[in-house]
Amino acid sequence: MPPILCTHRPAGNRRPRTWRLAVATPLLGLALAACDSEPGGVVESWDESADRPWVGPNLWANRLQDWQVRDGRLEARVALPMRTVHLLTARVAPAPGTLRVEVRLGRLNGPNPDAPPAEGRAGFLIGAGGGLDYRSAALIHHSWGQGGGLFAGVDGSGRLFVRDFETESDWLARGSAETGVVDPSGEVTLSVVAVPADEPDLVNVSLTASDRSGGSAEVRVAGVRADRLTGNLALVSDVDERSAAGFWFDDFAASGERLERHPDRALGPIVGIQHTLSRGTLKLTAQLVPLGSADAREATLEVWAGDTWRQAATAPIVDPGHTASFRVEGWDDSVDTRVRVRVELPGTTAYEGLVPRDPTDEREIVVAAFTGNHNVAKPVPGRWSGVDGGWFPWNWGVWFPHSDIVGNAAGQDPDFLFFSGDQVYEGASPTAPDHQHPYLDYLYRWYLWHWAFGDLTRRLPSVSIPDDHDVYHGNVWGAGGIATPPGLSGAAAQDAGGYKMPAEFVRMVERTQTSHLPDPFDPTPVAQGIGVYYTDILYGGVSFAVLEDRKFKSAPGPLLPGAEVVNGWAQDPEFDARRESDAPGAVLLGERQLAFLDDWAADWSDGTWMKVVLSHTLFANLATLPSSETSDANVPTLRIVEPGEYPPDDRV
Repeated sequence: MPPILCTHRPAGNRRPRTWRLAVATPLLGLALAACDSEPGGVVESWDESADRPWVGPNLWANRLQDWQVRDGRLEARVALPMRTVHLLTARVAPAPGTLRVEVRLGRLNGPNPDAPPAEGRAGFLIGAGGGLDYRSAALIHHSWGQGGGLFAGVDGSGRLFVRDFETESDWLARGSAETGVVDPSGEVTLSVVAVPADEPDLVNVSLTASDRSGGSAEVRVAGVRADRLTGNLALVSDVDERSAAGFWFDDFAASGERLERHPDRALGPIVGIQHTLSRGTLKLTAQLVPLGSADAREATLEVWAGDTWRQAATAPIVDPGHTASFRVEGWDDSVDTRVRVRVELPGTTAYEGLVPRDPTDEREIVVAAFTGNHNVAKPVPGRWSGVDGGWFPWNWGVWFPHSDIVGNAAGQDPDFLFFSGDQVYEGASPTAPDHQHPYLDYLYRWYLWHWAFGDLTRRLPSVSIPDDHDVYHGNVWGAGGIATPPGLSGAAAQDAGGYKMPAEFVRMVERTQTSHLPDPFDPTPVAQGIGVYYTDILYGGVSFAVLEDRKFKSAPGPLLPGAEVVNGWAQDPEFDARRESDAPGAVLLGERQLAFLDDWAADWSDGTWMKVVLSHTLFANLATLPSSETSDANVPTLRIVEPGEYPPDDRV
């Protein structure tokens, strides 16, 4: 059978992408079709894509800042271990039949002359995540033992390999001079075919490669358990940051009876929406992916008018943060209204949602309240690996996408959602903070929040207020928006008061999470030009006051120098909080918010029958600790006492 040729139309002056797939081996008796003409087949090509960090609606990149589309192909822009791009809209199913996966790839900037020849690997992760939700499986990258599957590809010396992703040392097949060598510094066509073996529940796997100079290679693995292939498909660039460049990819194709299509799982260019409806005014913010300079810079809000979509408003896409915020006065709040947000990008769809009517006639308003959104569970003991600039467990658990929480909350039929902070954790959720690319690093985590809670926020009004971890703090005393003193970091910077991150970063975080709230009571910015969002919302006759108790709050360190404060906790054993912590000049809410509360508390107009304050933290808290402890660091490890029992050595 002759090779199958697929030619893709070039974008602008880009070169045509014509490529040849490896011919089937006698063992497999199949040809690898690159086009999606076969039923169920998919092809991802970037020839028509603008240059941008976002890799496309059918894919999820780990991490957002580690990949980009440039010059009509996908590039791993960093040299780090196990960078992955997962296919969202198709998955390997536990079904009989064949599976075919192929891609073109090569080393960026050619081989590193200072690197050993075998440094770096690229290829496929097949069967990632197994029975996990496809969204949690899509996070798999950066270390072994993360949910099974096979890693099949080519290394920097041009030899093929198939590895068990459960165990780093388990090589199922390794190429040699006898099995052939290709040149990864140029262009390699890499193909995997899996077909049923003679025994039930087993498959035979063949990995083939060819390069433009005529080199070819092949390795085979017989008798692989078929369930090892069930799960996500992903592209992998796996290199040592000290020695090698990353890889580029194009024309990623998959087909076969085992491939299960899920076009509804596409994500982007709009990741999620949030809205509030108060006193007949709709505020709605759409969160977008990072678009390129050649992409559309405006979003459109449309409403369903019974038989057609009608434009309600337009809004610019604001960077950094990639948000579009709409404000529509005179909204008909007596009926449920279907809405959608649209951005003019080829090959993408609008994001639909619902603005429910204002339930002013309801006798009960149900508020679902959430706090914290950690995506990685408590580490499982095992080997540890230094990745992404931090240390992570070899074996770990994933809470994301929080299906139990979302499902249980939806089961209460809430009218209103409140997220009180830490929608994002900067550490190990799922990766360590990347201070070289903080804006994309934040969005990578913020998108996970939308991905998890989007089915709720797209159809219910919501409030999300950023807390300490959202702005990459372990704790934060905003002290009126000032910057932390120069030269300090970590707890020392936090305890001195202010924000560690640049003001632009703080503004971005607040814009992504709060720009859908009603207009602030007093919009005057605080120090560094950081905005404010404290306001009130009237919905269903309930008047909600949204406060910013972190932004104005004084730091304890400067006001209590004798307490030797570290991360908010007094380390001096002689310090008595009951008698010494009432420091003159200490601020909690600030005069501006107190004036707002005076006004809000007295206003019972427009059918208000209940008032609720929404804040990050408690205003008063009786904390007890064992007498040997000087902070709450060990609280999670303390013994849970029996009912009626009181710890004998606890102190206030």
